[in-house]
Amino acid sequence: MKKTMMMLSATAIIFSVVATTTRADSAAYGFRLSFMDWEEKSLFDERAQEDGVQFGPTIRYDFGNRDQFVVGLDAAYGSIGKLDRADFELLVGFNIAPSFRLFANLRYLWQDLDQGALDELERDIKTTGIGAGIGLEGSVPLGYSGFFVFGSTRVAPMRMKTDVDDSDGTAVLWAYEGGLAYSMIMDTIVADSTVFFAIGYRHQQLKGGDFDEKTTMPFVEIGFRQEF
Repeated sequence: MKKTMMMLSATAIIFSVVATTTRADSAAYGFRLSFMDWEEKSLFDERAQEDGVQFGPTIRYDFGNRDQFVVGLDAAYGSIGKLDRADFELLVGFNIAPSFRLFANLRYLWQDLDQGALDELERDIKTTGIGAGIGLEGSVPLGYSGFFVFGSTRVAPMRMKTDVDDSDGTAVLWAYEGGLAYSMIMDTIVADSTVFFAIGYRHQQLKGGDFDEKTTMPFVEIGFRQEF
């Protein structure tokens, strides 16, 4: 757990330092708390199920004319019952319309299922995966109320490695997300800054070969956005 937390913190710090040196036009820093329900129906002889909390940073830097380009990082960790799990996603995006963005992403996931999770397990089962894919995200303001709705979808072929014997190493990850957010201007010493709050729901599935994993994640998020 300590090693994973150090990886999360170091990744976020390095990403922030590198991105800010490229003279971003605006930046958003958030913290997301997800209430996660996880199940794997195919990798083991019986269905594995765990639930708990996952948390981590969400970071975005926008560049170019009217924030035409974006680079981002999402990272999350959770000790979910007898499952320890971490997700990392790097993305690079381009605005195809005022409210919609197409992006490419690089994903890495790691998880460790305790041998006590299932009767059949004689040891802890570690699984890692890495893959690259594409996605689409958008947000639409609800008039001048400060509220806006947001959503995204993404897909990434994954190369998987697991301790389960004779497991196929390929799968595809899909993710869908939507929610409602509110942004308000803050009178602080930081010029041109806003604070935002969001609630939403995320569904993610990893399927292919021996894998049939599903996670559902209602979440809350709080963040800070600054124009440079």
